Amino acid sequence: MCDHPLHQGAIYSASPPVARALIEFAKGADLREKGDYYTLLTEFAASARKAFADGRAIPCHSGGDQMDGAAIRDAILEAHAQFATDPGDTLPAIRDGAASLLTAFPEASAEAAREVHERYFVEPGPR
Repeated sequence: MCDHPLHQGAIYSASPPVARALIEFAKGADLREKGDYYTLLTEFAASARKAFADGRAIPCHSGGDQMDGAAIRDAILEAHAQFATDPGDTLPAIRDGAASLLTAFPEASAEAAREVHERYFVEPGPR
């Protein structure tokens, strides 16, 4: 899942379908696996942002084609409702992953940022 669609921060034409599949896999995953899927999706998002900023990447450098970055961005933004339930999770990997995915792109809604702020940054308890 990692070597070909996401390699050293570079995305390719195979990357968007894999990102969509990872989103689907995360729906029914147990907690440990869900955290792993979120971590991998966060890496796809970072590479998509790099593709937007720098344009097409040369081999073995981060980034990629902007069209592939847009497809990854769209898949992550469309999964907002799936990620929105997790910023308050007790497991850090899930909480961090959900917060990162909800706010991964400038096109994320103000509602997503508000959800992350209200649920991720404000935790009950003395710590």
